[in-house]
Amino acid sequence: MTQEDTRLYAFAPLEGAVRFVGGSEVLLQLLPRLCTGWSFEPVTEAQRLAPLEVALADGRFRLSAPWQDAPVDESDPFRAAANLAVDLLEAHLDEHPDLLAIHGACAVLGDTAVLFPGSSRAGKSTLSVALAAAGFPVLADDVLALSSEQPPHAISLGMHPRLRLPLPDAADAQLARFVADHSAAEDDKYAYLALPEGAGPSFGRTARLGAIVLLEREEGRDAELVSVIPGDGLQELMMQQLSPALSQADALPRLATVLDGIPCYRLSYGDLADAVAKLRAVFVEGEEIEAAPAPVEDEAAASPTPATQEGTQRTFAIGLRFVRADGATHHQIEDETFLTLGEAGAVFRLNPISSALWNLVENPMSVDLCTALLAEAFPDIDERRIMADVETHFAQMQEAGLVAIVQPVAPAETLPDAPEADGPGGARPVETAE
Repeated sequence: MTQEDTRLYAFAPLEGAVRFVGGSEVLLQLLPRLCTGWSFEPVTEAQRLAPLEVALADGRFRLSAPWQDAPVDESDPFRAAANLAVDLLEAHLDEHPDLLAIHGACAVLGDTAVLFPGSSRAGKSTLSVALAAAGFPVLADDVLALSSEQPPHAISLGMHPRLRLPLPDAADAQLARFVADHSAAEDDKYAYLALPEGAGPSFGRTARLGAIVLLEREEGRDAELVSVIPGDGLQELMMQQLSPALSQADALPRLATVLDGIPCYRLSYGDLADAVAKLRAVFVEGEEIEAAPAPVEDEAAASPTPATQEGTQRTFAIGLRFVRADGATHHQIEDETFLTLGEAGAVFRLNPISSALWNLVENPMSVDLCTALLAEAFPDIDERRIMADVETHFAQMQEAGLVAIVQPVAPAETLPDAPEADGPGGARPVETAE
């Protein structure tokens, strides 16, 4: 391509201009159908270039950026424009590492923003459009930014809501009409909606964050909203954080700061209108919310495990001591502990037993002494069961690299393999959204 084939466009709010090569700037005509609040104009020169280039050659659009595993190659102009909108969003986040990017939907209910993290197939986009149809402003249906200062704010990135077609069975006739009336564009998979001014996402629109609501969609389920522990909310936000420059270890303390003092709930529902009515009742009309019921303990699980019965071999030798591993740091979220291992390492959420053990092994501690201390704290639980739990959790934490042995086993001793956890382990890694 020659210099004459290249055009520079300055985008608000980007600090760097974007290069368009070979006439690819025709995509800009489609952007208003995909996002609101982004403005652009041609410039002859720029002090800074964004790390994004769009080229057109042989009827195909090619979008290149460092955050892509490979350049996007697309012949359909609308799909290419949709990818361009996402890349502009990525470029903005790349320029502003102070922002936390979250995969989720967000609507303003009452006077605060309610964030619905993007659990797979939980219906966040459809629910956000149903809230818009009910008159509640929507800041995002898929990706938004969070400020990390106090109090935290949700910030719209301006992307129009996108609904997968066909609409789900939970969508009633009224919602279907609303979608048809506000459809700005469609392809064979999605409908992109341009909501009325003030009702839909617009770049830079902000609202104070007031709640985190985890979604659980189940056909035929009456809408129910219950309180959950902050650790559930933090784990979901960790799984859905998309900030390109943040490792899990870096994101954890920032998300914990955002979540400080923000209530967390779980909304279970089957019908969209029922879900909207429940959200209105709680966040606008002040209906009280009940705490989630405590899990019912399985009597079989409460009995002593075979590993602690008389005559069987223990997992760890008597006197073997554990201590916190080098490089492991912890963050306390009320009664729960989240650990990071190394600057760019994984994040682990500890359940109450592993959390208690982590607190005990600030200095070297043996399995037997930990068991005795926990048995004293919980006198109603069989000590053999406590011993089994302690050994299982130490085995899991050792495998994860969170604790280290400081008194090695004598060479003549042979220990069995550590038992596998039955269900979720005591130290569970937290995954992130892709």
